[in-house]
Order: sequence, then C-alpha cells, then structure tokens
Amino acid sequence: MTLYRELGQPRLAILYGKQAVAAYEAVRAGIQGLGQASDRSFVDSKVDAYRSLADLLIAAGRLPERSRSSPS
Repeated sequence: MTLYRELGQPRLAILYGKQAVAAYEAVRAGIQGLGQASDRSFVDSKVDAYRSLADLLIAAGRLPERSRSSPS
C-alpha cells in the first residue's frame, strides 16, 4: 500500500491496503481468545495501516468504504 501510494497509484494502494486490513482482521479474529489486552496491542501495532487506508479512501472519495476499514 505504501509503495503504490508513494508511486502515485492510489487505486493499487487501496487494493493492497484493503488486503492488508483483511489479513489483520483474520489474525485479530484468531487471537480474540487471548484477551482484550492482546487484541488492543495488536490493533495498536497496526493502526498506521488502518489510518493510511482510511486516508486513501477519503482522498479517493470512497467514504462509505472508510468505515469498514477502521479498527473497532
């Protein structure tokens, strides 16, 4: 995502950002049994990716997708 954003290719950046966030969410679902502290720590370690994707979606005028890419 970062590479394509820096290359001025926001559509590819969004594509790869969405794939990254989906992978993070899959991992997050698997660690939920470890407790809230582990979940929070994992989300905190990935927050920059979530924010970068949200920024790309906002810049592209794709606001409805933004809410689905934010950690809860």
